[in-house]
Amino acid sequence: MDQHQKGSSNMKGLEKNGERRERIASTRRFLMEDVNKSADDFIKNFRKQLKFEREESFKRFQEMLNRGT
Repeated sequence: MDQHQKGSSNMKGLEKNGERRERIASTRRFLMEDVNKSADDFIKNFRKQLKFEREESFKRFQEMLNRGT
């Protein structure tokens, strides 16, 4: 194999490595977006649940006060 063929072979290997790195980076971005979306959904649902529990607690408190009068 002469120098030109070796250089050409190295370039193809570098291109494949570059493509592989880009696929890995793309997959990481996708997974991070998925993780971020899941975290946002979790926080949104958690806050919704807290609001619901606060409202229910306030209703029970009002009922207790009304029974006392």
